[in-house]
Amino acid sequence: MFASPSRLRSEFSTSQVKPAAAIEHWHHAICQAFTSLDVEPARTGLSASLAWRDVGRLRLLHVLGSPQSVWRSDSMIQADDAAHIILMAHREGSATLLHRGRSVALHPGMLIAMDTLSPYRLTFHQNFRQDVLRLPVSALIDHPAELQQLTATPIPPGFVPEWLAAGLQALRAGSAEAATEAPLLELARLALLSVVPERAQDSASARVNRAKQFIRAHLRRSELGPGDVAQALGISVRQLQKAFAADDDSPAAFILRERLLAAREQLARPQHRLRSISSVAVEWGFADASHFIRSFRRMFDTTPAAWRREQLEASRSDRDQTR
Repeated sequence: MFASPSRLRSEFSTSQVKPAAAIEHWHHAICQAFTSLDVEPARTGLSASLAWRDVGRLRLLHVLGSPQSVWRSDSMIQADDAAHIILMAHREGSATLLHRGRSVALHPGMLIAMDTLSPYRLTFHQNFRQDVLRLPVSALIDHPAELQQLTATPIPPGFVPEWLAAGLQALRAGSAEAATEAPLLELARLALLSVVPERAQDSASARVNRAKQFIRAHLRRSELGPGDVAQALGISVRQLQKAFAADDDSPAAFILRERLLAAREQLARPQHRLRSISSVAVEWGFADASHFIRSFRRMFDTTPAAWRREQLEASRSDRDQTR
């Protein structure tokens, strides 16, 4: 924690409450310190703490805790007007950031930014510690569209990022006067601008490929929808839909097609000949058999039952010919 509690605006720790109340207490703490978020510990016995103080428009934070996931969804973004850049100096532990269509592995010594205007998910795989600087977007850039260039990309090594990271660490133990705001802002601006020439542009096709991989891995989840896919990739639903639109497609249509193709393949297998149509439909994420049958007919111009009968007859015929 910060060395001088008298200078803190606030300080939270799960040690302040009973274990049964730890998650709720920590959820309240991170929402108050950062913005609207949700949290899920990786195991029982959550242990975490944070402290912060404000320097003008900036907020300096020190955070540590046990393994957990923290995320900000589209619905949270729509519910508040937070417009912050979160600049993280990662000190200890391994973690993964999913944000703006990119997946970044965090390791000690890394400096990286994310923003509150687009969904993100931070997964801490080990006990972790971070120094964090929260800045208003308006203090650094003129238009939010620029955030796509500046966030979710490790800031390359250099004297500016090193000064900034060292400054955050030093400020934990000392006083932070209002006069510190301007130099911190300038260091943050220079550090963020250094990522632009380093980052290759994400293409729409790369986003679509990552989305398709996620969809195929989670087809059996009946609740799977574009919102889940966008959150997993760390982008907004609108960004996801725009990426699919480049191929004249949509994430919802792709999910439906993949489910129908998987169900059709299963219906053709002899080992599944005794399974009901409805059970196959449910396994592949359809809410009811009637919706599955209608969708199957529209896509394949036949019913699931007729398709299975045709495939099983063809399979028997092939076996007879090989005897």
